[in-house]
Amino acid sequence: MTVLLNKKAVKLRNLLSKQSDFYRVKLSNYNTENISMNELSSIPLTTKNELLSASPYDLLGVEFSEIAHYHESSGTTGKSSSSWFTREDLKTGGTQLNQMGVNLNKDDLVLIRFPFALSCPAYLMQEACAQVSAGVVPASSRNTITPYVKVLELMRNLEITVFAGLARELELLIETAKMLDFTMSEAFPHLRAVCVAGELLGDQRKEYLERVLNVPVYGFYGSTETANIASMCRNGKMHISEEDFITEVLDEHSKVPLANGKGLLAVTTLSHQGSPLIRYLNEDVVSIKETKCKCGHKGSEIIVHGRQRERIFNSNGEILEALHIQNAIYSLRSIPIAWQVNEESDHLRVIVNYRQSMLEKDINRIEAHLSQTLNSSVKVRLDWDNKLINPEELLKNKVSLKPVYINTLDKTKNEEG
Repeated sequence: MTVLLNKKAVKLRNLLSKQSDFYRVKLSNYNTENISMNELSSIPLTTKNELLSASPYDLLGVEFSEIAHYHESSGTTGKSSSSWFTREDLKTGGTQLNQMGVNLNKDDLVLIRFPFALSCPAYLMQEACAQVSAGVVPASSRNTITPYVKVLELMRNLEITVFAGLARELELLIETAKMLDFTMSEAFPHLRAVCVAGELLGDQRKEYLERVLNVPVYGFYGSTETANIASMCRNGKMHISEEDFITEVLDEHSKVPLANGKGLLAVTTLSHQGSPLIRYLNEDVVSIKETKCKCGHKGSEIIVHGRQRERIFNSNGEILEALHIQNAIYSLRSIPIAWQVNEESDHLRVIVNYRQSMLEKDINRIEAHLSQTLNSSVKVRLDWDNKLINPEELLKNKVSLKPVYINTLDKTKNEEG
């Protein structure tokens, strides 16, 4: 542990000595020379709004000639933040993914369903495959070239062994296979593992996918701004890449680092060269704890509870994190193919889409289960007009969009008003 802390301290000092224009201005009034790990909290936080407002070139941490990739966040809030990658950054990202329990190898053929666009997961997974000589099928997503029927064809004909993409994309592939009357063994005959990122992967969702596909599911966690932060081992623990990051859990109000408990995540990227970040507050609610995992990985375990802006409150005023809500949905006897939770003034309105018709008693049963699990008044409505999803379009050359799972009260009012 002492050796690791010393390595982190050296990387931190190196990071602070090579500042981007953004940090040169931001930290102009702070003495960052010879700063220790214990003094990190004296440096001001970097907020998402600051990154959104910054010029891409202000965030550049190296000479432009060293840049290999430029990426942007998905921009779900309307604006995107920028991130630069050197060739070494891509290599580091691939190495981090190869710390996953999936153990990619030269006999694997990996279908990458992350979009090959401005986000970075597809390219990091491609790098991870290259490092172990695994083959890649760059199927991408949200395009008209590889609709769901085509991807299922690739899965069978090319004998794909590993799927990598959003969990949502995998769920839609499963539903497409059902509509084509395939069994899962017919649709994914050679699949041995699944790698997912970009969305919450709670225990219940993970268990659902593993039960349906009968293969292990591995998650990894990060963002376009930070690249990959943590990877899941064979025991289902999400381990932080400790040598590459300093992670702090902050009190939500005071922003003071917590020794333990749940709070906001601040990330310092020790190895990222293209656009390094110092105490970046990414607006995720997390818990971090030391773990002596049987896999032998020494990285702390991180549990991601969801975005701070996605949390809602139950009837008793208690906080419901996105993870709690997701686990409640995936603990239903029958999992909907699409769902959305809207916070109302006196209840939660849950919209679900089941391809088959539902009896009133089934809806009542879902309401009772969710009300008990979420300790709140829940009203369930069927997505009868297919606003969340039109299952028939899965069989067509239709571009899918990123779903919205949770609407807070303010957002719900804005949508309906």
